[in-house]
Amino acid sequence: MYLRLAKIKDLKNVFNWRNDQLTRKMSLNKKILDFKDHEKWFRAKINDDNVYFLIASKNKEEISYIRFDISTIETTININLNPKFRNKNLSFELLNKSIKKFNKNKKTKYLKAHINNKNIASKKIFEKNNFQFYKNISNFGVYKLKVN
Repeated sequence: MYLRLAKIKDLKNVFNWRNDQLTRKMSLNKKILDFKDHEKWFRAKINDDNVYFLIASKNKEEISYIRFDISTIETTININLNPKFRNKNLSFELLNKSIKKFNKNKKTKYLKAHINNKNIASKKIFEKNNFQFYKNISNFGVYKLKVN
């Protein structure tokens, strides 16, 4: 598995993954994304010093994005798999490697993830990576990992 910083060439893949039916169902915002709005958002994210936006690939095929919205205290992590790579037992390794890469390059006290309470698979992957349930906000569990 290879991790690299996201580039403008990833715009369309990330758009498609974010608009996947299951992704929308599990997201806070359930609406289908508009491409122009996505493009503006994506350009802002990849050019923001407080965002560490990674693309994961395996066998030369993009399988996921992992985005860290950085704060010195709590950094929020978002992960989204290319739908055709779901249920292939890649998520644990993907999350683990992306956290290690982040920790080599950026500093924060906690990593935090908001996970839809219905997304049992994501909960298990984060828990397996030592995240602990912190609290519920609406239909989302907040999970935290102390890193420093």
